[in-house]
Amino acid sequence: MDVFNEINKLVSEKNFSKAKELAQNVENEVDKYNLLGIVLYYESKIDDAVKAFKKALSINPVHPDVLFNYSKGLFEKGDYFESWRYLTRIPEKSWEVWDMLGDTQLKLNNPAMALHYYKKAYESSNISELKEKYEHIRRHYYKGQKLAIFCLPGLDNFIHDIASILSHIYEVKLVVTTNSEEIVKAYNWADIIWLEWANELAIEITNKLPKGDKKIVCRLHRYEAFTNFIKNINWDKIDRLILVAGHMKRVLERYHKEIYKKINEKIVVIDNGLDLNKFTFAVRQHGHNIAVAAYINHRKQPVEWLQIIGFLKNIDSRYQLHIAGSYQDPTFEYYFTNFISETGLEENVKLYGWVNDINSFLEDKNYLLSTSIHESFGYNIAEAMARGIKPIIHNYHGAKEQWPEELVYNFIYEIPNMLTGEYKSLFYREFVENNYSLESQVAKIQKMLNELGTSYRTSLANQTDEDFFKYAALLSQNKDYKGLANFVEKVILDENIPLERKLRIFPNIMYINMDGYERFKYLPDSIYEYFEEEGQKMLERYLKSNQNVHHANSEHTKKRILIILNTVKLNQSIGMILEKWLKTRKKINSNFEYHVLLTLSDTEVPLERHEKELLINYTDSFLLLNVAYSLEERFKRYIDYIRKLSPDVAIFFSINLANFVPLVYPIAKKFSKIVGQILPQDIETYYEKKLDFIVDWVLNDGVETKHRINLILPSNTELVDRNYNIRDRFKIPNDSKIAVSIGRPIKYLNPRFWEMIEEIAMQLPNVVFVFFGPTYDETFSKLVNKRLIEEKRVILAGFDKEAMAYLKDCDLYLNSFPLGTGLSFCEAYYAGLPIVTMLLPKPKDGEKHLGNEERGLLFPYRFYDKAEEIFPIAEFDGSIIVSEKAIEQYKELVIKVLTDVHFLQFLQSKRIVNQEEFTPDYFVKSLEKELEDLLKIKESNI
Repeated sequence: MDVFNEINKLVSEKNFSKAKELAQNVENEVDKYNLLGIVLYYESKIDDAVKAFKKALSINPVHPDVLFNYSKGLFEKGDYFESWRYLTRIPEKSWEVWDMLGDTQLKLNNPAMALHYYKKAYESSNISELKEKYEHIRRHYYKGQKLAIFCLPGLDNFIHDIASILSHIYEVKLVVTTNSEEIVKAYNWADIIWLEWANELAIEITNKLPKGDKKIVCRLHRYEAFTNFIKNINWDKIDRLILVAGHMKRVLERYHKEIYKKINEKIVVIDNGLDLNKFTFAVRQHGHNIAVAAYINHRKQPVEWLQIIGFLKNIDSRYQLHIAGSYQDPTFEYYFTNFISETGLEENVKLYGWVNDINSFLEDKNYLLSTSIHESFGYNIAEAMARGIKPIIHNYHGAKEQWPEELVYNFIYEIPNMLTGEYKSLFYREFVENNYSLESQVAKIQKMLNELGTSYRTSLANQTDEDFFKYAALLSQNKDYKGLANFVEKVILDENIPLERKLRIFPNIMYINMDGYERFKYLPDSIYEYFEEEGQKMLERYLKSNQNVHHANSEHTKKRILIILNTVKLNQSIGMILEKWLKTRKKINSNFEYHVLLTLSDTEVPLERHEKELLINYTDSFLLLNVAYSLEERFKRYIDYIRKLSPDVAIFFSINLANFVPLVYPIAKKFSKIVGQILPQDIETYYEKKLDFIVDWVLNDGVETKHRINLILPSNTELVDRNYNIRDRFKIPNDSKIAVSIGRPIKYLNPRFWEMIEEIAMQLPNVVFVFFGPTYDETFSKLVNKRLIEEKRVILAGFDKEAMAYLKDCDLYLNSFPLGTGLSFCEAYYAGLPIVTMLLPKPKDGEKHLGNEERGLLFPYRFYDKAEEIFPIAEFDGSIIVSEKAIEQYKELVIKVLTDVHFLQFLQSKRIVNQEEFTPDYFVKSLEKELEDLLKIKESNI
């Protein structure tokens, strides 16, 4: 067995230590770091894996396997743009690469480009699931609007990619013709008109055809700005004028001043874009092969090409000029033939004529020469840079705005130093990736078309999802939560918007645009009633058409629990709870069968292998749809599964924030004996009194329900008990004390929190603060004093799935504020750590603390005797307000815990919860006992 297979086997067995040991012994440095990265990736140490892949790429920047692995790691970290960057550099792309490119673009809100890649993925694989994925996502984003693109024959070379890509979300007709009948027919058909070039065709269309309610876009490239075409276009009918470069504005202003004033507000600059996948990147070096790729005409200054090569030949006769381009003026052909012969340049000038495959032509070239006197863009420059080739660019107007100034020359005598100066292939490629990608161009076009669309839509039903999300985000940013609630109600109750779309819009608006309880505070019950009624109607339609269908035989030996949620992601809190719950019930003598229904399909949210293995190995059955069915078809499958199962208990995690779950609630009520909810997140007030029970770990939130099961959600006690050495990992001196905190980066965005940390660090020089979650990135570099990072007084360790294993080796746990933590607080308590936290006042009569963040600052009441006498109390006025007084008390409390042994003992003496209550065993046994008692009560009342 070779080392690669042996490492793969060890990884599959989760023997990561041995796998890393073998990888370290691989002689080839690139293979070594690539293998280390793979092991670390499967060990869920994504940050470390990315570092290993990056090291491998520093040795070989074009290794295809490493490029893919690095991209995958970056994607896992949420760095979707960088993931895309390195995927484009893979020369031979498999369906996996195309599929992942699609995923990056979907994450970057570029659906047309995503669909372009998804189509390539299924076309290169013939895998039916990929085609289904494409079709599902296309249904999601398809606008149904008709876009007609008009272009004169011979001028359509810049529009084909755009038309093809936009056709995934629009109905597109590319009309390349001079036939007036075809033009009028397509014009009448379209909702949106795109005039490619501001030329005579634009004049004809804008002057002779009625605008009506159509939106008209015109794209001006370059030459038109120097002609009288501009004066003759009817600009009143144009809604947007696209310029392909910012400096073209100045050309318009100079030669058409009055028109420019009139249309200035309509101008949008959308730079040209290059399909980087077509250009193979390589790290290059100095040499003697100079490329020219251009038409041979006056604007390109071809005479200067020969002057330059003659000048360079006198310096080094090895220089050669390779010209790919056709003559547009026979005068130049005559001149070239004679001049090259007369001056003895035959060995130094190579003429290729027109070249279709520029990528191949550039393969052995070291430089690209551009001597144009004017360009709106210069595709030849971008194409060379994409291949890692250094361009030498004459200083046309706008050149220094478009390209790095170091690559621009004024006079021929500057060129030799530019040729021999620093050569930076990666920089050239990255410059095009950052500024001139096809992806960026398409995204900007979509944005422009979307903005055009919202200006004339009057019906909510005609607005795009993006329109909804933008408006919701605006209301949320302005803290207009009542306005947001009213807007959401209008969308959900609009009878012209399909139910399936509403089910997609609602959780997105409420979860993405709002991160606190405000998302529920002002929402009327009419929204929840609507979803419940729609679910009930669908259920009744199904039962009416399936009258002969009966419940499953309920004579099974064990009671049945059905857990309903949208998906299982084991790196999120709900997934972690479910994992501990299912694995624990397997090892104890459980009185229940466990079944799981996931409302999202495996194509909508793909499950990792270990997530599927959890369902396969630790449930008695589960429903995971393999494709995203239509709503009716999806609903039938939900009903069939629940009806046949006839569960004794149905348990939800979230109802409103989980896709399609609001419709499942009526099914669960119909076919289950009791229905309840576990609350790791916000309480959803509409269901508060409807449910038979709520499982909650907070005692004082003011929530009323039929039956409350007070249990601490299972902590990862097994991992805590591993007791890793944090001092060894971060090289912390043995005589230092360690204050630790674990949470998502969003928990630590309060600048005053970091000011307080710095104040404590100055007072206590022997204390090191370790934060698992945030990293020292652009956000936290603005919040955390760099000196504290450099001196290792503050360590931002990033996400670590095993962070809680270091708790027992620390001296203090800090609960963040104003957003507190949940599971991490419990794990720190279980580890025996003293905890410093903010506290919210207990709710007054009629007041409720329903948001996850507020409830996180109610924990101490459950865990400490007379907590209000120990911890600083924040204020609550619809949201958490942490006063300066409370912050000072928090700081003093931290200092006392770390310096006063007697106070530490006092704090620990106030603990009132036994460690056993944090264990998964205790949670599962206690929950099952409570459920058995509830079922007995239910059965006795029947």
